[in-house]
Amino acid sequence: MNFSLYKQADAASCFHNVELNVCGENSCCDYFEDQALMRIFSSSLLLIAGVAVSMLFKYNASSANTHALEQKLFRLQEELTEMHKKRGENSQQIIDLTATVQEKDKEIHHKEAMISDMLSTNLALKQANRNLELSLAELGATNQMLKDEHQALQMAFSALEEKYRKCQEDNQDLVARWMDQKAKDADRMNEENADFIKDRQRKLARDLEEAAKEQHVTENSGKSQLDGFMPPICVKASVPTRAQHVFDAHDGEVYSVQWNSSGRFFATGGADRKIKLWDYHNSLHKPSPVQQAFVHLLPSIHASLFTPLPQAFPTQNVQRKMRIPAE
Repeated sequence: MNFSLYKQADAASCFHNVELNVCGENSCCDYFEDQALMRIFSSSLLLIAGVAVSMLFKYNASSANTHALEQKLFRLQEELTEMHKKRGENSQQIIDLTATVQEKDKEIHHKEAMISDMLSTNLALKQANRNLELSLAELGATNQMLKDEHQALQMAFSALEEKYRKCQEDNQDLVARWMDQKAKDADRMNEENADFIKDRQRKLARDLEEAAKEQHVTENSGKSQLDGFMPPICVKASVPTRAQHVFDAHDGEVYSVQWNSSGRFFATGGADRKIKLWDYHNSLHKPSPVQQAFVHLLPSIHASLFTPLPQAFPTQNVQRKMRIPAE
């Protein structure tokens, strides 16, 4: 802001030649940057007005000069009023701009605080990212180790599975061989049983033929002093239609019943693995056990045969034989 006041030697012509050169671009606000300059400019105008008044009283030689000075003074007062008005407007603009600047400063501080928080968050996220990368690397190594272990275990499992398959094949082979051997043993035992039954039938037929030839009949006195008497042999016999006596011989099924040659004793064998010898006196009394029952070692008794001598009889099942004395 530049202004210049040109003065002539003559005090009267001073007010005619006062020029205010104001250099600016847009408005009066651009020429006065602070209130101090405004006050200086106002005081200068007042001083000029006072000088003009004093000079008016001093130089009142002519009425024309007085009227010109009054006009100039009036214009200066109007300019002064206008300047005060513009000063108020500029002050209000300065207040508004100051408030705007303060708000902008607050926004700047807020943005700076946000930037600081963002930077802190960024650093924390970078650190978390590094930690996650380390954890990911550790998990990758652990995963690779588990894959290697799984592959090794899979190979071991395949080997054990192959070994198990071979063991199953060997077991099936052994079971098949064992079943064949048992079938052969059963066939052999069946053949032995068949031979034994044939021999017994031949012997029984021979005994019957000899008894028929001798035609010897013995009478029973009812009270024999001998325990091993020979009852009469009946050449003709009929199949009975009803049972004379019903009694429980074994705990379970009865698999074998065999009479001796005298017809007085008979042996039974059943599922309870017991062999019992019974004494049958006559048809009026139930059979009574002769001695303590024998317990067989195998699951069940399937056959019992008396020997030609009444002192013993053999018993038989699917696997082996045993001989029990019949005293």
